[in-house]
Amino acid sequence: MTANSSRLQPILLLLLAFTIGPREASAQGKEDSTTWKLISKCGLTFSIPSSLEAKEVHEIDSCLGVYETEDLSVSFDYGLYSGVSNLPHYLNLKEEPILIDRRPGQFASYQDTTMDPSCNRVARLFVVTKPPKGVWGVTALNMFVVGRDEKSTSIARKIFASIRIKR
Repeated sequence: MTANSSRLQPILLLLLAFTIGPREASAQGKEDSTTWKLISKCGLTFSIPSSLEAKEVHEIDSCLGVYETEDLSVSFDYGLYSGVSNLPHYLNLKEEPILIDRRPGQFASYQDTTMDPSCNRVARLFVVTKPPKGVWGVTALNMFVVGRDEKSTSIARKIFASIRIKR
């Protein structure tokens, strides 16, 4: 290597960083401008949009959580009595298997015709988990994300992918 080429190397690296870096950052910004916050409750950890506010819920035999804005709602039920409910005939029902924290689950998305038509897009997750030590029975997590449009289904997938269940 010559003295001139070793002096040019840092300059070339800086030029490369300035030409590549901003493009990647702007592409990421266009993809999703939602900011997220981490929720830890009942041995579950997951991320939700930071605009969602926790609502008061009264638990009886399972752990519950509800987080809402005017346009989006995230709720979950985690406990011994959380089971798969029979889905009525929803519009555009799509079901598929999903892995949540290496556990098999079921993902469903649909439009609920019994809800307000302006906010009836539902994404549902169901995962069976092992009960905590000393507890008999089967535990399960049901989580629902309800919103106004298809974007809520995309947000639901990100929330579901972020779920971690304490072992």
